[in-house]
Amino acid sequence: KYANLVGSLTCKALGGKDDKEKAGEPKEGTIFKIGSGLSDKNRQDPPKIGSIITYKFQNLTANGKPRFPIFLRVRED
Repeated sequence: KYANLVGSLTCKALGGKDDKEKAGEPKEGTIFKIGSGLSDKNRQDPPKIGSIITYKFQNLTANGKPRFPIFLRVRED
């Protein structure tokens, strides 16, 4: 079913609006992958490189990466 479609998005965490790190948030520049939450449409036509997305996750791993991240949507702002 998913042959020749996107399996995951490689993401880079951005800093907050005030550039302060928030407890429980990945540090700015952290690279991680999101595969869960992508619809069939997202897999056929993934967000463009450089798009800002919204995602949720349970907590951070020992390495500071989001644990079990889930794609929610592409931000339009």
